[in-house]
Amino acid sequence: MLQRLLAAEDDAAHRATVLALLQANGFDAMSYGRLQGHAGGGWRWSDAASYGDAPALAAHIAHPDLDPRLALALRSCLPVFWSLDELLRSPPERARFVQQAVARPGFQSGATLALAGPAAGERSVVHLLSRRAHSGRDIDDALFGRVLVLGLGVHDHHSRQPAPAAPAPSLAGGLTARQRDVLRCLAVGLADKQIADRLDMSLHTVDYHMRQLRKRFGARNRLQLTQLSERAM
Repeated sequence: MLQRLLAAEDDAAHRATVLALLQANGFDAMSYGRLQGHAGGGWRWSDAASYGDAPALAAHIAHPDLDPRLALALRSCLPVFWSLDELLRSPPERARFVQQAVARPGFQSGATLALAGPAAGERSVVHLLSRRAHSGRDIDDALFGRVLVLGLGVHDHHSRQPAPAAPAPSLAGGLTARQRDVLRCLAVGLADKQIADRLDMSLHTVDYHMRQLRKRFGARNRLQLTQLSERAM
């Protein structure tokens, strides 16, 4: 199972593999994202990826501070299995969240796994959801292990992906004419030497402009710089 997940290098193969493994293990959907602590206390959910019924998944991650699944999973590094009946016995405010975000889309049971995030103060969270009501008798060591491997495989895939921050529209403001020329050359796929030749500048100068532009747009590499600058220009 882990070999299949790790072998699925591109996004399409990864998604197809995850969906097949979800169905084979009795689940209908999965969401993956990161919890970030914020200054006012509590958590904020970000960078969500969904597998399966995306519209139904949208609501169930909206308010992480009210989610009783997270309260359990954050105290463990192993999958926490839950049923809708158990969640609805939570305190009133949390039970209302469960009714809206879990019961209304039709999910009856699932498992939640919280892992160390890529940065300090972050946790990566995997939610697996099923529209079938699973009892404790359905959860054996084999299923427990498969859920753990599936969660770790999805976590590994997304941890290896670049996560660029969306720039504010104002980031493109204030660019020099030379910086805009460099971005135009970058947009059509020119290499540094080709940019230097076209703009009649040294490779050192091109490198300087590229470093300044990556810093300005918060980009980690040429591809991200191209994508982010096109979005903001």
